Amino acid sequence: LSADVHSQLELIGRTQGESYTFKAKAYRSDNGIKKYSDFSSEITVIVEPKNPSVMSIREIYYDSVVMTWGVNGPLTGYDMFYSFTPDGTYTYFGSTPEGNLKIITGLEFNKTYYIKNRPYLMNGEERINGALSSAVTVKTALSAIDYAEAYSDNYNTNNLQWTPVPGATGYDLYAQVGTSQLINLVKASITTTTYTHTSLITNSQYRYQLRPYRLVGTTKVYGTSD
Repeated sequence: LSADVHSQLELIGRTQGESYTFKAKAYRSDNGIKKYSDFSSEITVIVEPKNPSVMSIREIYYDSVVMTWGVNGPLTGYDMFYSFTPDGTYTYFGSTPEGNLKIITGLEFNKTYYIKNRPYLMNGEERINGALSSAVTVKTALSAIDYAEAYSDNYNTNNLQWTPVPGATGYDLYAQVGTSQLINLVKASITTTTYTHTSLITNSQYRYQLRPYRLVGTTKVYGTSD
């Protein structure tokens, strides 16, 4: 390996987690002949694990999130950290083995978290940590209703059913009738996943919207409408 007179050399293509020992000697070129000094003392460096590609949010739930990221090279795993402010102290809350997905559980509902990860390698008994990634901002929330349907088995009633939303206290149901743009509340605080809408106008079209919510004290915090 050679370096110029600036005495700085960038090494690429080195294996993450491996240690490399270097020593150098200076030379002077005299009529094309290199005259060398003695070797310097040795210096040993360990190649840190590369930062992962930018993390992204795959899924959000009322008490958990699913994070994913790109993997840079062979690694032992990732440490996960969180903070309640972007520039605050980041607290360790678990590790995940080699891979690019982490399900983070036990979170507080309707709260904003700033999440970072850090790659690490085990070199025998030695643990080699990389640098922390950039923070990803995530706020816990109710997930959307996966499936909902409405059908009629009578001239003036509609039956509705839907899949439950994890963590939801209940659901508010709204409807639009015919070509009207008005959305009217049909029933608030439904605590089941079925409802029969009665006393309807025959041969009219009804379009429904469900809003799942979770109570925080006495306040309804809504999820995504369906």
